[in-house]
Amino acid sequence: MIIAVTGNALGTAIMSQTGLGMTAWGSSSSNLAAYFNISLGTGFIVLSAFFYTIAVIIRKKIIIKEMIFSTVFLLSFGYLVNIFLLFIPDFRDLNIIVNFLINIVGLLILLFAIAVHLKVNFAVHPMDVYLKTINEKFNSVIKGTYFSYISAFLVAIVFGLLNGEIQNIGIGTFNTIAFSGIVLNFYYSKVITKWTF
Repeated sequence: MIIAVTGNALGTAIMSQTGLGMTAWGSSSSNLAAYFNISLGTGFIVLSAFFYTIAVIIRKKIIIKEMIFSTVFLLSFGYLVNIFLLFIPDFRDLNIIVNFLINIVGLLILLFAIAVHLKVNFAVHPMDVYLKTINEKFNSVIKGTYFSYISAFLVAIVFGLLNGEIQNIGIGTFNTIAFSGIVLNFYYSKVITKWTF
C-alpha cells in the first residue's frame, strides 16, 4: 500500500511540475487549489472529500471501514504530494521534448502505483468510490466513467475560469485518457501479476 500511495503522489507531483497536463482529477485539483490559493495536495484532499460525500449521498449508505481507509489514503496522498513538490523542480523552462518525456515518466509512475493499488485492493481512493457509485447509478461502466471524467473537467474549467487561467489540461491529460487503459493492463498482466501482498 505504501508503494501505491507514494508512487501515486510522486507521479502526480512530477506531472504537475511539467505544466503539460495531468489526470482529470489532477487538473481539477490543480485549478481548485490555484483559485483558493492552497497547495495541490490540499486541493486533492478537499476535492476527494467532496466527491466522496457526493458518492455517499447518491448511494444513501455510509460504509465505516471504507470511509476510514479512504480518509487515510487521501490524507497520506495529499501530504505526500506536497512533500514531493518541495523537492521536485519546475520543469517548464526545459526543452519541450525533455519536458514532455518527464511528463510521460510521471504518468508511468502514477499508473504503476494505481496498478499496485488495484492489486492490493485495500484502501479505496475516494475518487474510485465516486466512480464505482456513478457506474452503479448509470448501470454502465462506460457512461459512469465518462460522467466521472466530465465531473472532474467541469471542476477544472469552472475554477480555472474563475481564476483567469485553466491549468494543467494539455497533452499530458490527453495521454492519460488515451493510454491509461493500455498501460494499466500491461502493468497488471505482465509486471505485478505474480506479486503477492
